Amino acid sequence: MKIAIINDTHFGIRNDHQGFLDYMFQFFDEQFFPYLIENDIKVVFHLGDVFDRRKFINMNTLHTVRTKFFERLESMGVHLHIIPGNHDCYYKNTNTVNSVKELTSHYQNVDVYEKPKTISFDGKSFLFLPWLSPENTDSFLSYVDSNDADVLLGHLELNGHYVIPGVKFRGGLDSTLFNKFELVLSGHFHQHSTQGNVNYLGTQYQLTFNDLGSSKGFWVYNTNSSQVEFIVNPKNKFFVIEYDEHIEDFDCSAYAGCYVRVIVKDKKDVLHYERFMDCLYQANPENVTIVDDQSVIEVDEEKVDFKKDTLTLLMDEIDKIETIQDKDKLKSLIRDIYVESWTK
Repeated sequence: MKIAIINDTHFGIRNDHQGFLDYMFQFFDEQFFPYLIENDIKVVFHLGDVFDRRKFINMNTLHTVRTKFFERLESMGVHLHIIPGNHDCYYKNTNTVNSVKELTSHYQNVDVYEKPKTISFDGKSFLFLPWLSPENTDSFLSYVDSNDADVLLGHLELNGHYVIPGVKFRGGLDSTLFNKFELVLSGHFHQHSTQGNVNYLGTQYQLTFNDLGSSKGFWVYNTNSSQVEFIVNPKNKFFVIEYDEHIEDFDCSAYAGCYVRVIVKDKKDVLHYERFMDCLYQANPENVTIVDDQSVIEVDEEKVDFKKDTLTLLMDEIDKIETIQDKDKLKSLIRDIYVESWTK
């Protein structure tokens, strides 16, 4: 038996941006649903953060998700099992009020697990563990401790696992609490990573520039082999172009509806540069940001590298300041603040 696993769909992200919603359902319509049909998959797990906003849901987003996701699965005869993630819960201290339960209770093919529950499929037992909040952590972990399921499915916040490329989360639970399970599959952190038996699945599609260079897609669990297979989503939403005069044969069609960052390395030939930018804009990207290295920002006579992410730039600047006595402590503090702001 094969079971498809998705997580962190974040329907309604970026203020319910229609372009992002279209991008998300390009994945579902062109890849995910056809894969389910071709492989006769009738069970899907969703590991939390179905929707993006805690407090409200845009009516257009809700209509699209209802008709193109929930009703599509229903028409295909697919049973959907969901655990609420932190973005699905109205309050931060309890899972009691959550959007997925409120919006899916009338579907016969959808089960939402607000409390831990163990279910078996084809001889394999799965423990569904919803988001751990202050109200439920002790009781939920007590259930986990007394459970002997093969696979744990969660929306976990574990210490030492990657949140985004190069940045590990500090705080949360120790992953050794789950060592007894054959496999732990989790949503929440959008960066795919594996440490021991814990597999953070990452997202199905790109959501920010932090996702550049990271493979996106969904997972399929095989009850015969007890293994998960990664199915790559080849569609990108974010691009970085390093422009110089050697770029030829402009083809910007891939950037339609996308977010593009152009790093200008050399534009002595102004006409060539303008032709390239005209080509780019005619492709109708969603957003274009131009970083012009011709106006170099100088810090202690060193050039700022615009290809580096924000956190790396901050760490580099700390290294340059000789008067800081405890650089490691300061780096740790800034890293924690950065990660917390990103996860919240």
